[in-house]
Amino acid sequence: MKVRHKVRVVLLDGDHLVLLRRGWPGGLPYWTAVGGSVESEDADLEAALRREVMEELGATIGPAH
Repeated sequence: MKVRHKVRVVLLDGDHLVLLRRGWPGGLPYWTAVGGSVESEDADLEAALRREVMEELGATIGPAH
């Protein structure tokens, strides 16, 4: 069994929580935190997180806490 590692982040824009709205045709939409799978070329979990934020939002983030 292969283990897949994931990263998620709680993003705030000022006092506002940033979520993604997702769904499939014919299905109900749902909201989720930004993030996704860790890839072999990611240096570490934070690098994976920053890549996912760029891919999903086209944004960069400040320091991770």
